[in-house]
Amino acid sequence: MKNSILLIITTLMFNLSYSQETYFTRFFIKEKFKTEYGNDVNLVQDVEVSFEDLSIKKRKEYIEIIEKNRGGELKVDKKIGELTIQETITIPAKGESIDYDKLLKDVKFKTQKNITINGKKKSYVKFEKDKVIVNPWLTINGNQDKSISRELYYYKLENRQKISLRFKELSLSGLTIPLKYRFKNSDKDLKEQFGTSFNANLFVGWTFYGKRSFMYRKNVENRSNTFRATFGGFLGASTVKLNNSNTKLSNDPIQEDTEITEGLASIGLGFNFAFNKLNFGIFVGWDYSVGENADKWNYNKEPWIGLALGYSLLKI
Repeated sequence: MKNSILLIITTLMFNLSYSQETYFTRFFIKEKFKTEYGNDVNLVQDVEVSFEDLSIKKRKEYIEIIEKNRGGELKVDKKIGELTIQETITIPAKGESIDYDKLLKDVKFKTQKNITINGKKKSYVKFEKDKVIVNPWLTINGNQDKSISRELYYYKLENRQKISLRFKELSLSGLTIPLKYRFKNSDKDLKEQFGTSFNANLFVGWTFYGKRSFMYRKNVENRSNTFRATFGGFLGASTVKLNNSNTKLSNDPIQEDTEITEGLASIGLGFNFAFNKLNFGIFVGWDYSVGENADKWNYNKEPWIGLALGYSLLKI
């Protein structure tokens, strides 16, 4: 009965080994990135400004548009108090003088403003088309203004441009540790042992260093790579077959030609390193035999080092 219950629990935990739940993921954003291809990538925000507040470059661009439409009409957004309405303005014909500041006095122009960041700013991010959208964690604006800041920012990438953001997060995942090295203990006349076994473990970890890259590739699928270094603890379940060989140190070893299967409960700590779906982990743990003959096992409660190497142990 005990072994059946252990088998059910083990099977359920094994199914978790191909999935991961993450919590409290926080990316740390920067004001500017210098990239290998194209211009620098700035963190920007969409804003509406008047003609006189535009940069010289932008003013020239809009003047060229007006000059091309001499004698015609343009539909523009105008700001009247708190309202923004669409209006049609008539452009003087060729040869007539134009006072651009007067003509465009109430027109609102959509442009981008570079964002200044003081210190590390925690944010959620999403990669969409040519933009890495940034939604900062809610903060209070200053000592006098107590309103909540809810602005959205973004990085706009050119074709083949790539930026990388660091992050931290809490994760809950399943994993297996198939390779275990059990230490030698001269005081107990215990020999070292290296072996493989089936086991399933529930791992709770803190990604203390994470880095995700975002590359925009025009008209084809974007590319994103993720590296994680995670430290945490695990709780696992497996089985062990007790026989005369691995119970010799007991006062009442298992008789020869007899084999008994007992359950094992495992606890421990370790590091997991992941690049996309490829994972490598190193762990230190202890196995506790469960059952009537638990104390007979030579390695009961003895420490071990385990290695885990696999594909999609943590789902990225």
